[in-house]
Amino acid sequence: MMQGFSLFSRTFLIQKPSKRCINFIKNVGRTPISKKNLDKNVVQVIKYMRAFPTYLSVQRACCHTISNICMDVECAKRLVIDYSIHVDVMNAIKQFYDKDWKLCWLACSAIWNMTRSNEARCEFPYPLLIYS
Repeated sequence: MMQGFSLFSRTFLIQKPSKRCINFIKNVGRTPISKKNLDKNVVQVIKYMRAFPTYLSVQRACCHTISNICMDVECAKRLVIDYSIHVDVMNAIKQFYDKDWKLCWLACSAIWNMTRSNEARCEFPYPLLIYS
């Protein structure tokens, strides 16, 4: 069954994630990301995360990459404020909290790194944290 999603007014139809997709996500998280390439790489990671919400391997790789990127406080602020990536991470937890401890660990690490700046913390709606 094909899944569709829209990001920035383009619609994509996807069947299942490829090895290339997962390798791209992992490579973005392994290397220090330059401010110049941040938007391009992050948008691609977000596209994959939103395209494959039910694929554990993609969600796990995305949470790990987001956690690594968010170690830089300025990058974390941009991801949270400009892309609302924290909502996608919380959705991954909701999807897999009872199935995969490692995803929960990586996602919580990402949230921890995202909330190191007060500006980013203010973007987290109270109910999102309490009722998720």
